[in-house]
Amino acid sequence: MLLGDAPPGRGHADRRLVTRWAIAAWTVQFRFRVNDPGSIDSSHGASSTNGSPMTQSTIQLEQVCKNYGNGKVVHALRDIDLSVAQGERVAVMGPSGSGKSSLLNLICGLDDPTSGTVSVAGIKILDLNDDQRTRMRREKIGMIFQTFNLLPTLSAVENAALPLRLQGMHRKEAEHRAAAMLERVGLGTRITHRPDEMSGGERQRVAIARALIFSPPLLLGDEPTGNLDSATGEEILVLLDDLQKEFNSTLFLVTHNDLVASFCDRVVILRDGHILKEQRPDPVLAGSH
Repeated sequence: MLLGDAPPGRGHADRRLVTRWAIAAWTVQFRFRVNDPGSIDSSHGASSTNGSPMTQSTIQLEQVCKNYGNGKVVHALRDIDLSVAQGERVAVMGPSGSGKSSLLNLICGLDDPTSGTVSVAGIKILDLNDDQRTRMRREKIGMIFQTFNLLPTLSAVENAALPLRLQGMHRKEAEHRAAAMLERVGLGTRITHRPDEMSGGERQRVAIARALIFSPPLLLGDEPTGNLDSATGEEILVLLDDLQKEFNSTLFLVTHNDLVASFCDRVVILRDGHILKEQRPDPVLAGSH
């Protein structure tokens, strides 16, 4: 995977930190230029022949299979058909080994399907080279991790500003925007604190601010409350629910937690690489928040 350049003027140590963050988060913004030969046509704003806007899924998987191994083949995903609309909230649930991680890797373009097609915001992943996939992740995807993946030597505002700094934005402007985003997630008084000076819930709020600061159309969450106690986890879910509505991002979560799934519009159940069923969230849990 190709990585973003470090911000101008940073030394080698900071470049290594930026590289570590880019590997972990994949959430750096890139603005595609019309005349850039390496840019990607995402078909945003496309119209049909009669001039009306075309409906487009943020995530589209068609007959996707993923196998591992050359001898004894492991079928991680089998014949997956899945469409997620812009602004929709979808939770993917299933036991360990059901294919959830493989599904996330395919959507991010970190892995290729054995067969079938995967599209994000109208872009077919298989049509992209490595550099274009990196650009697609930078423009289209924000990621929220179970383990937060904040850089320990940077303050909250510096962590949240990293996507904009890697875009080339001046430090002062990037950190001004990051401070405003941290205020939005309830950390306005904690912007100078480093991760080891914050609680788990506060760290996840910083991670959410970092993921949303460039307004990506797609937010991917990998067990976003997995390292939090139940009360803090619910606070994070309420915040994420509010922000998803505010930004109209598509939210795609992998979770084992029924409460997390209850904040979504639809729950996809995976088992042995198959979509076992799709269902609405538990109405009892959904009515509790």
